[in-house]
Amino acid sequence: MFDAPLLPAADMIEFDSMRHELEVEPYADIGQTTCALVPMEDPSGKCAFVADEWIAGDFYFCESEVLPHTYRIEKYHLASTEHLLFANRFVSGGEQGVFGDSVNRLRPNQLEFVGHTDTGEAVVERSHIQEFYMPKYRLTDVEEDEVPDAPLSPNSVIGKILLSEWDAMFEDLNKTSALSFVTLDRFIACIKIAFGTPAQREDVRAQAREALHQEICRYVERNLGHPDLTTSSILRDFGVSRAGLYRMFEPQGGVRHYITERRAIRAVLELSQGARTRGAVQAAADRWGFSTGPNFNRVIKRMFGAAPGALFQTAPRTRRAPRGDHDLLSNYLNATAAA
Repeated sequence: MFDAPLLPAADMIEFDSMRHELEVEPYADIGQTTCALVPMEDPSGKCAFVADEWIAGDFYFCESEVLPHTYRIEKYHLASTEHLLFANRFVSGGEQGVFGDSVNRLRPNQLEFVGHTDTGEAVVERSHIQEFYMPKYRLTDVEEDEVPDAPLSPNSVIGKILLSEWDAMFEDLNKTSALSFVTLDRFIACIKIAFGTPAQREDVRAQAREALHQEICRYVERNLGHPDLTTSSILRDFGVSRAGLYRMFEPQGGVRHYITERRAIRAVLELSQGARTRGAVQAAADRWGFSTGPNFNRVIKRMFGAAPGALFQTAPRTRRAPRGDHDLLSNYLNATAAA
């Protein structure tokens, strides 16, 4: 199934590379091309962002280690990336956010593909991340609405194949001075197969359960600020059994844990974007359904290692900051947009 050549007939493609080791302030600036980024403070004094970037032909790769942060994607960010397909994988850590009307929760070894069509916001944990951009014109015969709206399962057949090819690409980038065309060919072919497959689960009942799970997640998201959002209210409104609901949310630690975590994420996103005023922490806790301040503090400390009021000292960026002439991502975005 990989017979058709997708790239010029050659063995290897050379790449340009760059390494970044940045503190909190420059880290906040460097992300402004693709998102409005607000890093959380880290008392250890470690670099906020350590990354290697590569450009091979019209493909961009990045592997980074980042401290916790929030980010927001506005319409003007989408203008920089709408011609590209973006893929990422958390080697460790993870991300939670809301894009359009979908709740996004990324955990290690899931591959996410994004067509850059939705605005949204997310919280990123301390993470090791691998990222990939490619022009959409490479995906001939693939429509925009065929890009998966959920991360590919690493346990599905196509998910396992894509992760294997993904690992082969990043191994080339980290250990050699050139990237194999054969490896890149196979990866693009696998993407096309994944986008043309309507479902990764063949069992119809499993697909129905997953659809119900997504609908309950949307219901939870709409009602996070309501104190009467409970396991009982979900059981009542959706008519599922308690055992079935538990199995559905078992990977997230149970439905109560999921609701608490989503409320905390929403509150942290609010604090990252709002004014640093007295009472802001309590207002965020109240707005997102926490019964007491101490309870809110305990949850945030467990998730991020610091009290809510200590998470953010860097003000949110509302305008895109200029990036240096030697920044690979800016150069890549400009070159592929012009093409």
